[in-house]
Amino acid sequence: MNPRARLVVLVPCLALLAALAFGRALEAPFFWDDDALIVTNPWLGTPGGVPRFFLPAFWRGISFAEDYRPVEMLSYSLDHAFWRTRPAGFHLTNLLVHVFNCAALVTLAWLLFENAHAAALAGLLFAVHPMHSEPVVWIQNRSELLAAAFSLACMCAFLRWARDTRGGAGLYACALAAFALALLSKENAAILPLLLASLLAVAVPARRGAWRGLAPFLALAVLFAAVKLGLLSHSRPSPATALLAGAYPRLTVVATTLALYLGMLLFPARFCLDRLLKVPVLPPEAAPLLALAAISLVFAAAFRGLVRRRPWGVALALTLLPLLPASNIVFLSGRPLSEGRLYLASAGFCLGAALFIDRAARRPAARRLAAALAASLAAAWFVASAARTGYWLDERVLWERTLEASPFSWRTKLFLSRIYSREGRPDEAIGLIKGILRYSEPRPSMAFVDLGRAYGALGWSARARAAFERAAAAGPDNPVARLCLGEAYRLEGRFDEALREFEAVGRLRPDSGKGLLLAAGVFSARGDHAAALDALRRVIARHPGSVEALAAAAAAHAARGEDAEAERLFTEARSLDPSSPALLNNLGLFLERRGRLEEALAIYREAAEAGPDRWAPRYNAAVILEAQGRLAEAVVALMQAAALRPGHAGLRKEVGRLLDLTGNTRLDPGAWERIANAHAALLQAQGIYCARTGETKEAIGCFEALIALDPRNGEARANLARTLAERGEHRRALEEYRAAARLLPDSAAIQAGMGACYAEIGMRGEAEAAWARALRLDPHAREPRRNLSRLRRLR
Repeated sequence: MNPRARLVVLVPCLALLAALAFGRALEAPFFWDDDALIVTNPWLGTPGGVPRFFLPAFWRGISFAEDYRPVEMLSYSLDHAFWRTRPAGFHLTNLLVHVFNCAALVTLAWLLFENAHAAALAGLLFAVHPMHSEPVVWIQNRSELLAAAFSLACMCAFLRWARDTRGGAGLYACALAAFALALLSKENAAILPLLLASLLAVAVPARRGAWRGLAPFLALAVLFAAVKLGLLSHSRPSPATALLAGAYPRLTVVATTLALYLGMLLFPARFCLDRLLKVPVLPPEAAPLLALAAISLVFAAAFRGLVRRRPWGVALALTLLPLLPASNIVFLSGRPLSEGRLYLASAGFCLGAALFIDRAARRPAARRLAAALAASLAAAWFVASAARTGYWLDERVLWERTLEASPFSWRTKLFLSRIYSREGRPDEAIGLIKGILRYSEPRPSMAFVDLGRAYGALGWSARARAAFERAAAAGPDNPVARLCLGEAYRLEGRFDEALREFEAVGRLRPDSGKGLLLAAGVFSARGDHAAALDALRRVIARHPGSVEALAAAAAAHAARGEDAEAERLFTEARSLDPSSPALLNNLGLFLERRGRLEEALAIYREAAEAGPDRWAPRYNAAVILEAQGRLAEAVVALMQAAALRPGHAGLRKEVGRLLDLTGNTRLDPGAWERIANAHAALLQAQGIYCARTGETKEAIGCFEALIALDPRNGEARANLARTLAERGEHRRALEEYRAAARLLPDSAAIQAGMGACYAEIGMRGEAEAAWARALRLDPHAREPRRNLSRLRRLR
């Protein structure tokens, strides 16, 4: 079999290897910026979306104001057509693009050196490099994958054209088109003309026409940079940017960044999603100066290799040049360091590693050693890539790992606080956020936003509003802060101030329509339905597929008595999203007010099924059921609503009133069983809520009542033990933890709590054993690990 045929056979093997290393990414959810780009993007999947992706106004209307990546958005549109918002399909596309890039690198290596062994090894190492977990697994980083794909394709086509003595206009046109697509995928592809020049220096140095062929590529790069800077770059400089005003800080930051990136390529062991970069200041420090000297030597070596037409010279150039846009020449204040930016540079690195191993293998004495090095390197990288991919399956594990590697990262603590809030742990979330605000300068606006949300989850509305006010003061251009502040004002009935904030959101994000939509809600609350409809019409004109706007317009028409138009808009909205809980609840209210009770009840049940966390449709259903005399069903629905809003005093009173009514009514045993189950869920929710808000006495009463209903309820016993421990009743808490551990032997949280109680009463040996059991059950648990290490240090 000739070498080319072997390389063709190699491609399916690379695909299988990449799938084994990164295949678990198909189980990962959407993450971080994926929501703004895909899940909540109103233009994705609409007929007018594709041309809009090429307009700068679209990019100014979302959170990525400095970006212009229409090709990336086109790929999301294709995914959306097949998969809607199922993340597995989007992850599959990322994986397929990565496989294509592996094959493209093999092709480029063959065209450069005609060395099948080096080409195959380069593709193998590139397929499993651990630094690829971020660009392959994180959907938002598809821009890196696409830019690399078109860049590699451009280099292959350009190299073939340069070696074709008859010209090959078709190949040149393909190379130029691939460069344009790479630029529209991600702006770092503007470095490609320098990569093409390095290829020419080694592979085709004598053909003058080939060098002249670089001119259109340079012109296109300059044109793209000018247009992008003129239309999209309008952000304010960060405080770190001001520190880089002098030549010394700028050079040392660039050198330190490049040195860190090269270190990450060489030693890709430690996972960290948010790496920090220290900005050097005068007087000079040793580490930045050493980095500057080392990087200068590396660039000099690459230049020398290119001049002497050495294969390692082009590999070094293909590693270093793609890093220049990511080297903080223009300071990247959002994320100064990112593993995803190493993707294209890693192709050159893997090519260089393959050339080194291949050259060593040509010596008979070192052949076995070279083979062992290649095998061990590929195996180690494969295992590391598979492990890193596993971190992305659980967002909490991902950020906890990052916090271990970067303990001073405020962004990591902020995302962890959001996870704790979602998991019903607002106290821990507030502790993390206060730590951010205590030690970060300037204080991040989003930290105040998340602090306000955590206070809101505890029912502390005044503190929440104060936090949102501080968020808006810290970041007046932060639309999320202004949005949350407007919502807080609206809930307090301060409609004029709410309207002012929502209008500010509309100015900051004119293309999103969110500000107008919320302003329409304020107009409706004030009874000004004409103004609300005017705002909603403008939203619908911009976003014809906005279900929220159509539903709000239908409700406004219904409030004005225009039933026919309201029903038409509800029908149109349901055709776009038949399972929207908010839409279904509004439709149920409309039908209920028109006396169509059975239809309204059916709609409320649909809304409750579509939104398991929505209390309003359950409450509305209970009102209709009570009016129809179906008390048992009404009690169950009302208890379910109260369980979802345990802090709502009015719902609790309604539950008590209905229970008094049912006590005087004869019901069948099945009805009483359903009521008992709903009552247990309500007690659980009420107890957890009271424990969070510091009402520990009420929480203990709820949990004890729950245990009286079912003595084998391990979760209730664990919650009771946790609450008793918070009150300082550690011995009684320990008894409950032991009972809970017998019922739930696989719970790491129960073992951790038991260890804390043992430690409080001085039983250190038992505490150590309990924390060790907790770690065996959950190796990622941070609290027992920290307590165990502290206890062992004391010994």
